[in-house]
Amino acid sequence: ADELCNNIDEDCDGDVDEGVLGFEETCPAASCDEIVTTNSGSLSDTTYYLDPTDSGSGELFECDMNTDGGGWTKVVGWNREDDDDTLIDFENLWDSYTNNMTSTIEEADYIEWADSDGTGDDLEASATIDVANGGEVLFTVDYFGDSMEGSGIWFYVTTDDGTSTFTDENLLCASPTSSVLSSDYSASERSVIPGYTCADTTSSDSDLTYVEDKTSFSLSGDEITAFGISSLHSDSSGGDASQLYKVDLWVR
Repeated sequence: ADELCNNIDEDCDGDVDEGVLGFEETCPAASCDEIVTTNSGSLSDTTYYLDPTDSGSGELFECDMNTDGGGWTKVVGWNREDDDDTLIDFENLWDSYTNNMTSTIEEADYIEWADSDGTGDDLEASATIDVANGGEVLFTVDYFGDSMEGSGIWFYVTTDDGTSTFTDENLLCASPTSSVLSSDYSASERSVIPGYTCADTTSSDSDLTYVEDKTSFSLSGDEITAFGISSLHSDSSGGDASQLYKVDLWVR
């Protein structure tokens, strides 16, 4: 018999709700990974209906069903480079957003934030992740940090035990020296730094380029509950700047 949305194997093939769960608004899955576990065949990278908070109403989420075994749910997505997402789209992406930079502009394929009065400024953005996951991350970013010797950038996730981290190597992380932090930034501004350390950037002209295309990490089974970006800039001429082209975060 045809499959129905009832957790019963009507067509007697060993799977339940395949081709139904996540394919219909009235039969949403909890995550893209749940759709993979109920389907033995191949699935397309497209949108599926999910209800991660069990609200009773399904919404379309983008799923990656093929990278590294599939089952990835996109929980954060912003792309100025390819999709013409705007600065307003970026600001609306976050549940919590604070931007004290003296300059924030929108260019053709990126947005840029910077300090231009030499006092030291901070930006902090955080999005809650409601999709159940096992602590696995699939991450895409295109970021350029211009002359970061007095500035810092942190891309990070927060796990259910309250730890802020990304990888053991802190791949997407740069911090000014402790002396610059103490002299250029207030205690409030320093508080936006997540709870891990990374290498100091001490050269006279330390540029940073991060281009990662769907790089996967595992956080040892700790459920990921939030994703954030923190940034510090201090430069009287605005020469220290962050340029963000795109950022996507998927969980599984």
